Amino acid sequence: MEAQKHILQARNDLDEMVLPFWRQNMMYRESLAMIRRENGEITAKLLFRPRKILEVRNNALDHVLQEGKDYLWDGESAELKWIAGSEIPFFTKNDLEGRDSEGNYIVEWGDTARGWKEETPWDSLGRSRFRNALFTAGPFLYEKQIAVTYEYDCSAAASFGTAFQGENIPNTMRKFQNQDSLRIVFFGDSIFAGCDSSALNNRPPFQQSFPYWVERALSRHYGSRIESHNPSVGGKDSIWGKEHAKELVADLHPDFVFIGFGMNDGGKTGQETAENIRSILETVRSENPACEFLIVVPMVANIESGFLSTQTQFSEAYAKLAGKGVAVADLFREHEKILLRKDYAATSGNNVNHPNDWLIRVYAMNLLSAFI
Repeated sequence: MEAQKHILQARNDLDEMVLPFWRQNMMYRESLAMIRRENGEITAKLLFRPRKILEVRNNALDHVLQEGKDYLWDGESAELKWIAGSEIPFFTKNDLEGRDSEGNYIVEWGDTARGWKEETPWDSLGRSRFRNALFTAGPFLYEKQIAVTYEYDCSAAASFGTAFQGENIPNTMRKFQNQDSLRIVFFGDSIFAGCDSSALNNRPPFQQSFPYWVERALSRHYGSRIESHNPSVGGKDSIWGKEHAKELVADLHPDFVFIGFGMNDGGKTGQETAENIRSILETVRSENPACEFLIVVPMVANIESGFLSTQTQFSEAYAKLAGKGVAVADLFREHEKILLRKDYAATSGNNVNHPNDWLIRVYAMNLLSAFI
């Protein structure tokens, strides 16, 4: 396993990992999920129509899948079709709704009345459920996500991507341009903590989460030495962030802070959540007046899970915090655009509210675009 981990990590070329797809004509290892549709066909949706498909691999990236044997592509559409006898596993409607093969709901997460237990929260296939959505970070989900590398017309991606915001963060840009050292902090919830990257879950292809890639890419691009800290904690909301900003962030005396709260703030208004984040900024600035920030609006939660509520207000609310010393990357809007063309199960690491390896890279691309 250790030798395999080393080989797979060596394959993770930095440009392939984080160069924004909207700035090139290559999509590296986009995640797809084969799903049986209402008409009985089993298909997977690409974000763009390929000019040429270079490679299709399994989720672990250690096995190449074959056109004509495992899948079909007609050369014109943004869709791959499953072939009988294919090695590619697929989802059924029951699978994605958290039902067994007979259509009965599996036990919902936390439903102790139906036998759910904290010490054994998953069924025999490693699954649970939130409302009408499968919930798992296990092989039942990730083994059904395949990786496609293809060429496409970059003009099709014109509506995607975070804008450069160097004018909002002049202190940081000056440090980068002078190749000064920087201390940065990633402060947020489970998404910022790395859930559900394959590295965190100790499985191939062992891809790190976006803080790792952002730090590496900024250091390489500008030549600055970066000292990075990540006190993020899963399950926390913006109130917790506000209450712990001093000891976890301000006392580190950072030059720059990435803030990522909101996924666990459903039910709070956008204004309320933004004010909590404003409080984090003020706490950090009180001890570090030159510190600058990038606030991240979190990805879209699976609407079928019941996790998506007032997060729809956060894009507008967080945008109002942008200005002197503050940039914003709206991953909610970026993910929303992706979901107009792709299935949720192809983008998530738990099918509820975490990114998978590919969407983690989309996070990194968008955060970096604010600087580069």
